Amino acid sequence: MSQSVERALVLIEELAGGPKRLGDLAEVLGTHKSTVLRTLQTLEKHGWVRREGEIPVFRLGLRVVELSGAVLEDLDIRKVARPQLARLGAATGETVHLGVIDGSEMVYLDKVESVHPVRMYSRIGARAQLHCTGVGKVLLAFTPVEDWPEMGLQQFTARTLVTREDLVAATADIRRRGWGWDEQEHEETVRCIAAPVLGPHGEVLAAVSLSVPTSRLSTKQLREHVPLLLDVAKQISAGLGGSPLTLAASRE
Repeated sequence: MSQSVERALVLIEELAGGPKRLGDLAEVLGTHKSTVLRTLQTLEKHGWVRREGEIPVFRLGLRVVELSGAVLEDLDIRKVARPQLARLGAATGETVHLGVIDGSEMVYLDKVESVHPVRMYSRIGARAQLHCTGVGKVLLAFTPVEDWPEMGLQQFTARTLVTREDLVAATADIRRRGWGWDEQEHEETVRCIAAPVLGPHGEVLAAVSLSVPTSRLSTKQLREHVPLLLDVAKQISAGLGGSPLTLAASRE
C-alpha cells in the first residue's frame, strides 16, 4: 500500500474518534504538518473530511455517511433483523444491539435506543472487546475455539474474565444454555443478556443483546426477558435461512 493511501486511511480512522487539530494528526502519523495537510486537503476535496474554524479542526465529511449508509443497506442481516430488534426494544424499553465479529473485536451493526433518560451509551459502528461483552461472548461461544481470533484479555472491571481458561468455560456454559450475558464485565453500571443469530448450517452470524443500567434492573429482572430475546434471535435466524433444527439445538 502506498504511503499516501495509508496516511489517508489512518487519518479517516483517527477522525472517526472525533474532531482533531492538524498538530494532533501530525503527531499520530509521526509526519510533518505540511504532509498531513496535503492529505487532508485531498480528502476534503472529495468530501471525506471537512474543516471548521480559523485555527482549523478537522472532522469526517458527509461522504463517509453516504458510503456507510450504502454498506449498511447492503447487509441483509440488518434488514432482516430490524423489525425484530424494534419488537424487543418496544416490549422492554431498553437498549437493543445487533453485533458481529470483525477481526478480534465485535462491531455494532444496529441499535434500538432505550426510552429511558439513563441508558447505555453506544453507537452503530462502534467496536468493543469480545471477552467482556454479552454480544462478544455469545459470538465466541458459537464459534469453535480453534477459530477464535487472537485477543488481548484486557481487564475493565473486577468481573472481567482475563484468562483464556475462564473464557472457554464461560462460553461453554453459554453454548449449553443458548444465550449469554455480561454481568458488569465491561462497564460496572451495565448488565446485558445476548443470544445468537444462526445461519443455515448452524454457523453464528451475529448476536442480539438487551442492555440495562444496573440501577434499573437486577440480574433476575433482566433475565425474565430471556424468552423474548431468544424468540427475537430465532425469528432473525429464520429470516436468514436458519433451519428449525439448528434453532432448536441452539436453545439446549
